[in-house]
Amino acid sequence: ACSSGTSRERILAIMKDSHIGSYGVIGLIFYFGLFYLLVSSLPIELAGCAILAGDPFCKGVSSMIINRLPYARKEEEAKNKTVYSRMTSREYVFSIICAFLPLLWLPQPVYLLAGIFPVITWYFLTSFMKRKIQGYTGDCCGATFLLCELSFYMGFVIIYQTI
Repeated sequence: ACSSGTSRERILAIMKDSHIGSYGVIGLIFYFGLFYLLVSSLPIELAGCAILAGDPFCKGVSSMIINRLPYARKEEEAKNKTVYSRMTSREYVFSIICAFLPLLWLPQPVYLLAGIFPVITWYFLTSFMKRKIQGYTGDCCGATFLLCELSFYMGFVIIYQTI
């Protein structure tokens, strides 16, 4: 949606439409295709460890979007009339613990390096959102999670193939 609109307002209007568009369908096809290719390139036990660690870790990384960016719309313009505020110190610490704890599923410490990939992905995506729409929306949160997750698995596969 960010490339479809010419202005911030047009981008936000496109994103507010609840119908999935052609970009959404193509994105999901690529997501599931890449997910399958990456996970199936690992031995089954390692794939299970990657999924058990990667999913919650990437959700934790993605959740930090609310600490970096403001919500792109006013509360009354939001689809569900909810605008999230920045995390409190307690929420931030709890989120970090919940993100890092599942990394204990990883069989070797070297696989922790896969966590760098979603952090980099998150940084570039949030920088792009800041530039294009001066904030985030629910669609941005979902896309950020899925791309962070794919980048984790990509890093995981790269590490697996190099050790």
